[in-house]
Amino acid sequence: LSVNTPEVGIDGTVELSVLLRNEGSCRAAEVVQLYLAYPDSAVERPVKLLRGFEKVSLDSGESRRVQFALPVAETAYYDPRACAWTVERLRHTLLVGTSSAAEQLLESSFVVR
Repeated sequence: LSVNTPEVGIDGTVELSVLLRNEGSCRAAEVVQLYLAYPDSAVERPVKLLRGFEKVSLDSGESRRVQFALPVAETAYYDPRACAWTVERLRHTLLVGTSSAAEQLLESSFVVR
């Protein structure tokens, strides 16, 4: 898992990619899933939210880099006191894998400045 933009501004986009390889003996398809977690959030948030996915078909032995672009605006939560969507300026956790199960996810992070 590679995060090309480990620090972004509030109007930025996080760019990341993961290398997927078919180690089986025949052509196969897999769905790569991108989740976002908020471990240091000031408000109560879900443990993780699905923020993207891509179905990829690979021949036996083939590898491909799967790329995602996550607008920082998608990290926002609705603040009823401000009557507005709010982006927190903190470290967010990226989780990528072929399942939502914790043991199947690769982890990295980015910071909103």
